[in-house]
Amino acid sequence: MDDAKYMAGFFDGEGCIGIYANGQGKGHTLSVQIVQNKSTAVTEFLQKLKYVFGGSLSLSTSANGNEKYNLQITGESARVFLSQIRDHLRFKKEQADLAVAWHATRPKLKRDAKGRLTAHPPEQRKFDKKVARLIKALKKQDIDQVMANQTDLVEVVHQLKQVLCVKGN
Repeated sequence: MDDAKYMAGFFDGEGCIGIYANGQGKGHTLSVQIVQNKSTAVTEFLQKLKYVFGGSLSLSTSANGNEKYNLQITGESARVFLSQIRDHLRFKKEQADLAVAWHATRPKLKRDAKGRLTAHPPEQRKFDKKVARLIKALKKQDIDQVMANQTDLVEVVHQLKQVLCVKGN
């Protein structure tokens, strides 16, 4: 799918980014979701996204009787999707950056001798929950306020100051 600008604009308006505990509580998963009322154009667009990025596309009926689609893309596919549209996002850029960075640095789940997934260590699960809270907060607050509220997740290495440069006579 070539039109990253269109995908980003559509996602900025109709999309959602989250980090959620998986069903067994052994780890967390990156998820992006797009919910949109059913129409011919939307059907084609969401089916193309599903074909390119994977995920699941379901149709349901809202409380007012309208049919709506729900596209969910998770894990590495969600990271790829966000990476492709990131430069064109306007409203969800900070959320996308945080989600992609978190996904890139997290350890993979391992399997025990019987082939069952083992849980991440408690400190990793605690960190994952903090990052999930941070992404959720970014949906409602400006980045500066969110970062001020999350000092346990951030270490200020450099502080930049604005400089004014005037050219001319």
